[in-house]
Amino acid sequence: MYMHLKSRWTAILLVLLTAAGIAGARRLAASEPEPTPGRPLGVDAARAALESGYERSQRFVGRVEFAQASDLSFELGGKVARVLIDEGDRVEAGAAVAELDTERLRARRAELVAARVEARSLLELAELRDGRARFLLDEDVIAPQQADDTRLEAAARAAALARVRAQIASVDVDLAKSVLRAPFAGEVSARHVDAGVVVGGGEPILRLLETARAEVRVGVSRAVAAELSVGERVSLEIDAIPYAGRVLAVLPERHGDTRTVSVRARIEEPDQRIRQGDLAVLRWREPVDAPGFWLPRAALTEGSRGLWVAYVATPDADGHARLDRRPVELLHEAGERVYVRGALREGEPVVQRGVHRLVPGQLVHLSPSVESPTASARLEGSR
Repeated sequence: MYMHLKSRWTAILLVLLTAAGIAGARRLAASEPEPTPGRPLGVDAARAALESGYERSQRFVGRVEFAQASDLSFELGGKVARVLIDEGDRVEAGAAVAELDTERLRARRAELVAARVEARSLLELAELRDGRARFLLDEDVIAPQQADDTRLEAAARAAALARVRAQIASVDVDLAKSVLRAPFAGEVSARHVDAGVVVGGGEPILRLLETARAEVRVGVSRAVAAELSVGERVSLEIDAIPYAGRVLAVLPERHGDTRTVSVRARIEEPDQRIRQGDLAVLRWREPVDAPGFWLPRAALTEGSRGLWVAYVATPDADGHARLDRRPVELLHEAGERVYVRGALREGEPVVQRGVHRLVPGQLVHLSPSVESPTASARLEGSR
């Protein structure tokens, strides 16, 4: 009994689902427009314009590098007395950015200054003795040996004074090198130490970037590298923002991994939004000599043997047109437009959209205005 009731309910459910599907199909069919019997289908068409060729755009990805990036450090070791700037600060060329403790150097200089006074006095005394000795030698009062002794003593005292002066100059150089100065104008990107830290000579204190001069280093193909020359303007793009660039150098070396040639290009317009290490794109447009036609992508439908198909509307005596199926080869794509060559002739009205519902020989009605798409095709193809 239970199995019998279950079978009946299953049959009722199938009947209800079938009825619902039929009703939905009828509503869908009623919502779709039906062509009016005996009236040709209206289509949009534009006259084909023959072009001599197109531009093929290539993209090469590289990175932003500032013209100069330096890790600033002291030549001498010592204790850091002050760090005068912090990360993100901008500095001018020659500005002091950090200082070492110079107490020991200043004490040494004071000692040498006193030694210089002493050496100068001893030299003066030796010169007086030498002068007297030369006079007495002329009067035959002393022997030549004694005159030589005083002369050589004066020379030794002069050398001693010169040595002290050189030592003072050396200390002055060390004092000057105890002040770290910016070698160029730029922005501090990193600060490695604070005041009170003892550092060795050559240990990085700050990292300075010359943000006013940004460059792009990008690897390009050998063919493109052969076309580029120093000073040539190029189109760059960083974070989807276009920039004008100028080639600085085409390096004479090919990368072993990527087999590309490195090109350095300067960004001509400084921009604070540009950062070291940003990805940059160099766009290169290469003219291709290939006669063909620009069409909307929607004007093509798939054909056979890897070709595509476009529909040409041939006007008849009744003011209508009949469709002719033309195979074409797709050469290039640019956004929503394509560049093709094939069985098209200049001036023929080519259907621009809705080709999926068309068949060869179909009678159609052309739009009132059939214009040449030459201008718009060139604009889209150059993007």
